[in-house]
Formats: sequence, C-alpha cells, structure tokens
Amino acid sequence: KRLYPRDDADASAGEREFLVRTESIWSGRAILDDRGDGDGDTAPPAPPPRHWHRQHDNLFALARRQSHGWLSWYWAEGLQLMFWRRAPDGGVIGAELERIAVLARIVGALPTTELADGRMELADSRGETVHQWGPMLGTPGTPDAVASLEPPLDSWQLRYYISPAQREALTRGVGAGLFLGVGALALALLGLAVYVHREYARRLRDAADRVGFVTRVSHELRTPLMNIRMYGELLEEHAEDDDQLRRARVIVAETQRLGRLIDNVLAFARHQRGTLVAAADRIDVEAAVREAVAKFEPALEARSIAVRLDLAPTPRVRAGVDAVDQIVVNLLSNVEKYAAAGGEVSVSTRQVNGHVVVTVADRGPGVPARERDKIFEPFHRANESLTGASGTGIGLSIARELARAAGGELALVDSERGACFELFLPVAGDEP
Repeated sequence: KRLYPRDDADASAGEREFLVRTESIWSGRAILDDRGDGDGDTAPPAPPPRHWHRQHDNLFALARRQSHGWLSWYWAEGLQLMFWRRAPDGGVIGAELERIAVLARIVGALPTTELADGRMELADSRGETVHQWGPMLGTPGTPDAVASLEPPLDSWQLRYYISPAQREALTRGVGAGLFLGVGALALALLGLAVYVHREYARRLRDAADRVGFVTRVSHELRTPLMNIRMYGELLEEHAEDDDQLRRARVIVAETQRLGRLIDNVLAFARHQRGTLVAAADRIDVEAAVREAVAKFEPALEARSIAVRLDLAPTPRVRAGVDAVDQIVVNLLSNVEKYAAAGGEVSVSTRQVNGHVVVTVADRGPGVPARERDKIFEPFHRANESLTGASGTGIGLSIARELARAAGGELALVDSERGACFELFLPVAGDEP
C-alpha cells in the first residue's frame, strides 16, 4: 500500500501519524545515507568524509542515484531510523525501525564483560544514558574513554569511566614507571659518557704516542741528514765537472728539503704538546728574510721562479731568527709547489703602526674561495690533481703558530692575482 504521495483523506489514523512523524523525509530535512552502490541511472559522486548529510532534494532524488540506504531524523523521543530500498518499478519501499527494538538489539550486541570497577554507558544522540553496566555508582563526571557507534548510529556513544581508586593507582603506576624510565635513561647516558670519556682518553694517549714516536724518529734522522748534507756540500765545492756539480747540488737540495720537513714535524709536535715557543731576541727582520730567501732560491730557480726583493729598513722585532726563517721558507715552499706557473714571487718588508710586515706574494692560480678558511688547518691540502704537488699539509699551520708564538700573526690577504700572505711581527721596544 502506497503511503506517499497520497490523499490524506484516504489514510487511516495510524498512517496519518506515520506521515506526520516522517514529514522530515518528504520535506527534504532528513539525514540521508548517500553511500549507495551506484547502480542507478547516474554514477554517484565520491563520498564525503562523513557519509551522512542532509539532502534538500528529498528521498526520491537520492533513490535515482542508489538502490538502498538509511534515513535518520529526529522526532519526539529522539533519533528515528528507516531502511529503504528502490523497487523495480522505480518506487521506494521503506521500513521504519522501532526505537525500543533498536535499543534492545544494541544492548544485546554489547559485550558482557564484567567490570571489577568502573562503569560503561551507552548514550544516545542527546547525550542521555540509555543503558549502563558496572559496579561504579554516583555521577562519574568526564568519561575516561569515548567511542562512537557506526552509522546510522554514529551520534550514539559508548563511554567508559574508571573509579577514583583505579585512577589513583594508575597515576601512581605511571609516576613510578616514569621515574624508573628516567632513571634507566640517566644510567644509560652515564654509561655512554663513561665510554666516550675512556675512548677519548685512549685516543689521546694513542695520538700522544704517535707524536712522540714521530718526534723521536725525526730527531734520529737529523744527525745522518746533517752528515749527508755536509758531504754533499763538499762534493759541490770540489766537483771536477758540470755533471758532478749538478749531482752534488741535487743531494744538497734534497737534504735541505728533508731538513725543512723535519723542522716542521718537530715544530708541530711541540705545538701538539703545548711547548711551541719562539725566542724573544731582538732581530733584524731584513737580514733574516734575506737569508731565508737565499737559502730557498736554488729550489725556486730550479722551477724557473724569479725572486723579486723589496726589503725596506725596518725596526727590530722580538722574535727568533729560526722562527722567521721557518715561516718564510714555508711560504716560499708553497710558491714552489703551487705557483710555479706564475714564474715570479715577490718578498717585501714594511712598517705598519707597531708591526713589521713581511709580504710574500706570487702570481700563481691563488687560493680558491672555498679553501681560504681551511688552509691554516693542520693536514688540510688543496686539490692535488690541479697542481700535482704533494706535501704534509702542516706547513702553513706551523707558520701561523710560530707567528703567534712570537706575538704576531700570519694572514692570507686579498690580491688581484695569485696568493698573498702577510706576516705581522711586533716591533721590539728599547730594552735590550
């Protein structure tokens, strides 16, 4: 029997009550389930995040898009439900669910687990409790856990309350667990700190042993090296022909190079031990620089590098002759390795305020911008593939430390071409 649309005059009292009770459906104010299977004339749209929404076009428009679904609306005692299905002739067949029957089925589906303490409640869409179980009495307050039912009853909730005694015990347990967790973490961090300290101390001892070994070996090499150099110089003085002279000069040059390497290694070892100091003699910088250049000039000539000197008279400085010699020689050694293509190096002195400045500038490729902040670091080396040069990577580091030990500074300054280093040494006072 069709109830809608029809003439109210032909409807019975029960049918009229039904039409009044379901007026929201026919007026488009009911909440329709738009999750159908899409076997209608038109493919249904993608479902929204909440599948239940208000359809203003009415049930029949929805029935053209899907074959069945749920309707929910509010009347009198609360939420009302109806399941509908589209008939083969295009009509809609629906069945209204009685609230009491729905509630009985829901309660029958609830778990029967006995609660030692606490309370479970089933609340309807108005938030009113329709069923509860558990020994906890009184007004529990805010639920400790809430779960919504599935559509079409997603406005109903299951609420769980724990007793004050359970809550206090749980809090104590969490506090104790937190304390134990923090304690375990602290012990783990302490153990890690002890391990790191021991490992660091072991590596320091290993490093000290290696430095000590290198220092001892370097000292042991000095005596035979001096003997080789001495005999090489004798051969150079008494050479009978050009071939003997050339060979003797090679021996002397190589012993000088090895001697510079040993000097750098020993200076680096002293720096690592914190014992690197510079003499505080009053020295003539011009003479010290001239002697260092003369010592290294044969090696530069062998690489076709011309030396241009511009040594102005300057006041005496407080430094060691050996320290100044080693700094200048290390700078010239870098020119030999990296700037031979420039064909020239200039060495000059001048006075700036309270310092004497020694400048060593070449016309080579210069120092790349990415390397400028690293060249004074121990063992740092530029890309060898660009120059073919080799070395230890401690020359510039030792040169700067020697300058600082004398109260001065060694710096890489900007230049239009090549690399330019400036050595600053403080002017000595009038005291002897």
